[in-house]
Amino acid sequence: MAVAETDMMRPKGSLILKVLIVLLLVMLIASVLYPGRLWEEQDNLVQATRDRMENLNYVVQRYNQVNNRFTADVQELITFIQQDSIEVRRPVIEFERLSLYDADADSFIVGFEDLFHYDSLKVERLHEDTLRMTIIPRERYNDLIPECGFIVSCPRGISFEYRDRGDNDIYVYIYAPGEIHRAQYPEEFPEVRVPSHRYLLFMDVDEITSDAILNEPFTLNLNAQIDIEGELEFTLLRRGEPDPPVLSNELATNLLMNSLARGARSKLTEFLTEAGDSSLYEQQLELANDFYDEEINTYNSSRRPKTLDANTQLSIPVDSVSFYDNETIIRNQLFHVVTDQQLRQWQGLEKTQEALARTTYTESYQMVSVDTVGVTISTAREGRYEVPPATFLDKLFKVGPVENPGYIRNNDLSWEEAR
Repeated sequence: MAVAETDMMRPKGSLILKVLIVLLLVMLIASVLYPGRLWEEQDNLVQATRDRMENLNYVVQRYNQVNNRFTADVQELITFIQQDSIEVRRPVIEFERLSLYDADADSFIVGFEDLFHYDSLKVERLHEDTLRMTIIPRERYNDLIPECGFIVSCPRGISFEYRDRGDNDIYVYIYAPGEIHRAQYPEEFPEVRVPSHRYLLFMDVDEITSDAILNEPFTLNLNAQIDIEGELEFTLLRRGEPDPPVLSNELATNLLMNSLARGARSKLTEFLTEAGDSSLYEQQLELANDFYDEEINTYNSSRRPKTLDANTQLSIPVDSVSFYDNETIIRNQLFHVVTDQQLRQWQGLEKTQEALARTTYTESYQMVSVDTVGVTISTAREGRYEVPPATFLDKLFKVGPVENPGYIRNNDLSWEEAR
């Protein structure tokens, strides 16, 4: 009887099956957790690459500040920043008054601007009527930046409290029942020159020339700002004059029609605004035709040329500047046409066709100025990065390609929303 009960209590099933179940459970857990780790690693690679580009951009901006020009030569930039030094200036500590100037009590909120080099605002009580306020450098810079701050006091006593994050806050409230006096310490900030790469960067120089994903060198391109301008002058010929008409050029024809249409529609808008009669909005089409008639009649009766001019600024790679020595390219950048059913109807009118058949034009385009304005820093590859799996598990649980880290153009970070 005892033997039978023992047999009933013994677990049944194959040992191999049990092992398979355990392995499947492990695989199931891994399939949930491991890809998450891979996504996190990819995000870290993207952020690390952006940090490197940002530090390289600091070198670009410092190079321009010192040399009054830009360069896209990475080795020249690195050599420069390793040899350059910069003077450390006293950081700005702001006192924003919270009390009225003629109040019996004084109160301020005190903070600082330089969040790159400094981490927090330390307050020490020297006496019941005196506080010492010191801004604390971040760990990377604490051997470069001399200690400094303010001594604040009030003979009737002074108190303080951190605004938000306790001892790690960058803002402190100070209160006193009388006038608060403050004095900088040390009174004369020591002149200190430090290596620029230590003060301006938050990474080591040898890390900032290539991406963190595949360790490929960054691509640098010089950018130029060009000013371009153009002018079209339309002239209505006398009948029988032999000059070629504007109809020989579709763009010029459309630009003249756009100009006439804008004049008519501008007069319509002005009329409706001044009239203030909402019932007139039902007659907009008819009124627009009337104003167009005025425009075309004025054009047909005028002997003065009609001029269209435009200008703009473009930021382009320096290598592309030579392409803008082409009149067609400049014209396409400056002048654009729109069309709609009403405008096509106006163009088909007999009086319009007669005017177009007698209109000639001249045009001129030029690049007014070219200035080098910055550098574009980008990764070597466009689109996403396919990263080879480093381990068997990476290959087994492979996740999508790494997001492209973006670029920095003329000190503008593409991955920031407000650029």
